[in-house]
Amino acid sequence: MGLHDFFFMPESKPSTISSAQTLKKHGPTMPSERPNRATAAPTAPPSTASPLIRAALMVRNLERSRAFYAAVLGLTQEYFVGDMQGSTAAAVIGVPADSHIRAVVLKAPGVDYGMVGLFEMPTDTPAITPREGGLALGEAVLVFYVDDLDRSVAASAAVGGRIGTPLQILNGRRELVLRDPDGVAVNLIERPISDAYRQRAAGDPLTWPPQTA
Repeated sequence: MGLHDFFFMPESKPSTISSAQTLKKHGPTMPSERPNRATAAPTAPPSTASPLIRAALMVRNLERSRAFYAAVLGLTQEYFVGDMQGSTAAAVIGVPADSHIRAVVLKAPGVDYGMVGLFEMPTDTPAITPREGGLALGEAVLVFYVDDLDRSVAASAAVGGRIGTPLQILNGRRELVLRDPDGVAVNLIERPISDAYRQRAAGDPLTWPPQTA
């Protein structure tokens, strides 16, 4: 199986990428992941895609990046860990056919979405240069809720991260953007983590600026 297949592999069954690979899944699907068919709006159009399952990040050093996402976000469980080899995977990424790509997909306990996949690139792969003090056109940003922003920022500094944009108060909540060791933007919002599993009522979008009674 190639890298393209791994990015989009079905979640219902394990895949085989190499003999060195192991696949680990933890715990049953949380109730919040199951669609609530009883309350679904009958006029809602059918979904054409699942929620975002994972982000796939191309990194320079697997251990360094793994330490960042474990310390800052608590992504300590492995959904997948292994070696990706072969011409198909290499062709998808655009690296030499004999490249050896180590990979791990990290997850929070109990859920199999919102995951972060880390893929260690060959040492001579050119890197994207982040825009200092802000974000660039076309740049992707990972967004997470954290229950203690100060703790996450301190943990980031200890494992090679840095502040990308300074602390702000938006809609009454503290947030900022960190840069991981490879410069990936990670937006942290201080908010109860349980809010990530709440389902907003149909027709009840967030608005900006915040509405006041």
